[in-house]
Amino acid sequence: MTGTMGKCIISYCLIFGITFAELVAGLFLLGIKNAFAIAFIIAVLDILPVLGTGTVLIPWAVLAFASGRISTGVGVFGLYLVITVVRNLIEPKLVGKQMGLSPVIMLPCMLIGLKFFGIIGLFVVPLLVSFLKQLNDRGIIKIFR
Repeated sequence: MTGTMGKCIISYCLIFGITFAELVAGLFLLGIKNAFAIAFIIAVLDILPVLGTGTVLIPWAVLAFASGRISTGVGVFGLYLVITVVRNLIEPKLVGKQMGLSPVIMLPCMLIGLKFFGIIGLFVVPLLVSFLKQLNDRGIIKIFR
């Protein structure tokens, strides 16, 4: 179980790194000062349960639009969309690969865990399924063929 949790932590560190890189590149292209520091703070918020890049980027885009900086607003909102799409595509694949599950199994596990058990379930249900798969692969239990 600890090995599976370690792999899960590694996969979320990879997701953090990818999100951070996307943020740095996007903020740098938008000409935002202190792009590295801002990107780091937003990436930390993104990895925390419930919070995400939208916690900062959506209000930032709205404020930019409201203050007449249309290009900044469009850029920040576009950055949010890119980060959201990339994360939704890579998270099941990265986490599933690290935990020994296919993305086809990982995504429903994450969604079911989130639906029935909230944020904790998002992490616990995939861990539980991975643990059961490892027990099955070692012949300790017989659930899957």
